[in-house]
Amino acid sequence: MNKWIIAAASEAGTLHLSKKKPKQDCCLARSHVGLDGHDYLVVFTSDGAGSTLLGGEGASEACRFAHMLVKQWLYKEHKPALNESLIREWVELVKRNLVSRARNSSRNPDDYACTFLGAVIGPTVAAFMQIGDGGIVAGCNGNFELIYWPDNGEYENETYFLTDEDSRTHTRVFVMNETVDEAALFSDGLQWLVLNYISHQVHIPFFQSMFAVLRGIPNGTNNNWNEELANFLNSSDVNERTDDDKTLVLATRRSIRE
Repeated sequence: MNKWIIAAASEAGTLHLSKKKPKQDCCLARSHVGLDGHDYLVVFTSDGAGSTLLGGEGASEACRFAHMLVKQWLYKEHKPALNESLIREWVELVKRNLVSRARNSSRNPDDYACTFLGAVIGPTVAAFMQIGDGGIVAGCNGNFELIYWPDNGEYENETYFLTDEDSRTHTRVFVMNETVDEAALFSDGLQWLVLNYISHQVHIPFFQSMFAVLRGIPNGTNNNWNEELANFLNSSDVNERTDDDKTLVLATRRSIRE
């Protein structure tokens, strides 16, 4: 099986730039060889609440801490199975870390409010987690499936956050016991570009074109593509359709020859 090729970018929106507000999106994407010798894709994205200046800090810390938890699991000699119970435990620990950070800084946990999306994909199992808007797309043999529709709550401009008191109620977890060979995670700033709001499905041509490029990149040489992805997110074509921060992570272990 091929190794993962990853491209990831998180860019400030034009509205944030015009108001001189800091970027509040964050993403972290890595591949790791676990103690079992298998290659795992680990991706987290988070979008800080626009109502607080520390939302971006919360998003960054959520991604960092979640990645640390998964790395610890990967290198355990007798690790538990990648299942819904384990994923929910990770999400709760990420929340507790933010709550503790807030208390240690004499702040309210809501000051670090952020959405939270993640994917951990092994050779024959894939686990996904989501609180709030944004989305996760899983690819199997060239077919793309949206794991969950963005969770905006009752109103389109609202969503749920990791630090909410009732975050467990809005934590969505899905485990697939099959081979997932491509994945994409995106923040709400890109929803109107990559989702079909009529069918409630992904916009297939978008992902087909993006993954077609990624599949042709040799392993270990995708740094330039990170820059290209950032340029795409900052392009006039994208900025004319969204003024919000935007994050996109693409990962494939399919070859262009397949």
